[in-house]
Order: sequence, then C-alpha cells, then structure tokens
Amino acid sequence: MLTEMMLLAPVASVYRANSQTSPSLAVPLVLSPTISCWTHPLCNFGHPVALPIQATVQWTTVMSLPVTIENEALRVELYPLFGGKVVSIVDKADEHELLYDYATEFPTNPQYDQPYTVGYHAGWDECFPAIAPGAYPTYPYRGIGVPDHGELWGLVPVIAPIKNGIVTEWNGLRFGYRFSRRLWIDGPSLTAEYTVQNLAPFDFHFVWSQHPLLSVDVPVQLELPGGSYRLSHDQDRKQINAPYEWPTTAAGECMRIRRSCRPNGDGNPIRSSRSRRRRSCVTPRVAEV
Repeated sequence: MLTEMMLLAPVASVYRANSQTSPSLAVPLVLSPTISCWTHPLCNFGHPVALPIQATVQWTTVMSLPVTIENEALRVELYPLFGGKVVSIVDKADEHELLYDYATEFPTNPQYDQPYTVGYHAGWDECFPAIAPGAYPTYPYRGIGVPDHGELWGLVPVIAPIKNGIVTEWNGLRFGYRFSRRLWIDGPSLTAEYTVQNLAPFDFHFVWSQHPLLSVDVPVQLELPGGSYRLSHDQDRKQINAPYEWPTTAAGECMRIRRSCRPNGDGNPIRSSRSRRRRSCVTPRVAEV
C-alpha cells in the first residue's frame, strides 16, 4: 500500500514589462493512500486488469464550448473537450495573452494515444502518468503502452465549479488512478492544486509534469526556487538533457530572462489570438516550464 506523501512542484511566476499583475502558479501534488479497486472498471474480482482500450469521445456542442473563470485581474479559459486544456490566461491590465497558441482549426476527432504534435499542442496540459511514450515497466500493468505526453490531454474529464474557480477530474483509461486539478483565481494570482489517487492495491509508478506553453513574444522574467534543474531541449527542439543549477545553465545562459521568441516564417512575432484560427500551422517556438 502507498503511504500519503506530499510532492511540491516549483512555484513559477511570470513577470512582464509594463504589467501590474503577475500571475503565480503554486502547484502542490498530493499522493493519497491507495483505496480498493473493486469499483474501478479495470478490475476483475478485486484485481486490476490492464487493457489497451482505445478512447471514444462523444463530440457535443456543449462540451466543445470553453469554460471561463474571471475576476478584475485575470481571465482564464479551459476546454473540457480537449483534455481540460487551459487555452488562455489573459492579464487584464493590458489584455496580454500569457499562453502560447497558434492558428489552426480545433480537432474534430479523438486525440487519445496520438502523437502530441499531431494534436492541438498549445496552451496548458497536464502530463500524466508519463511524458514520453513507452511501455509501463512493472506489474500489474507491465507492457501496457503509455501515450505520448500521458493520458490526460486525450481524455474528456469531469468538471465542476468551485469558489472563484473550477475543478477538473480525470479517470485513468488504461491505468487505475484518479487525477484532480483545482484551479482558482485570487486577485492577480492563479493557483493550481493537484490530487492523485491510486485506485488499485499495487504501487503505481508515474511521472507528472505541469505543461504550460508560455507566450514569450514580449520580454519576460521567470522566477523559480533555486536548485537543480534539467534543460531538456532548446526552441529548435535540439535535445540537450543537461542538468544545471537555476538560473544559469552549464553553457552560461541565464534562464531567468527570456527576451522574446523568434519570429515566424513571415518575420512577425508569434502571437496568440482566439479570433485568427485558420488551417495553417506555425511551428511552436516557446519556453516550457
């Protein structure tokens, strides 16, 4: 049985020039004790059965609409249909979009177990129970495939309102877990709190990553707690995978200050716009936290 533990992710703040509001993301992850799996669909007489099930989604008009939470400082939009993806965080001081987006049509077919770059790869997703695709390593799910960037971005979650925010809950499709994210706004701050429950009486091995793609078409400053980090790749997707101590990489680059992203093929900065969706794609060149 798993014991209760608290996993704290770094607290990230984004500071922009000429902005009086600076949203911060506080992201504690709680791993609760295991509970009986008798009520979970991947169970057979108390024992979990890992099946390579292909997700099916009923596409409805209601579920395709965004859910908005808003106060005097921030406006946040998420789409239940697209894995509970947060698609927009607007700083209302100057109506600046803090999340990266690109011009495209919304997907019209299920995205579960698709390559992440084939899906709608913008905004803020949650990567769980892994980031890279591969086979689960141990009993009882040994050999079961973990989708690229995890399961959550390809599943349709359950959502419910809370005070000043919204709770989003996913149930694992191939694995017995329940993942919950509570989002709420308080002044210029947006807080995310996470809870994961193991629904089987076996240890569950996982990797979690908060996966917001930030719009850095204007100078920004990132603040993270000091400590050891890993630089996975650069904006050209060149693999680096090198450890470093925040904020300076082994190559001497300061990661705290990001001037801007590169322009797109037309020579113009890549900017987010909910009204410019069309059938074209700009290669994302973004900062990941």
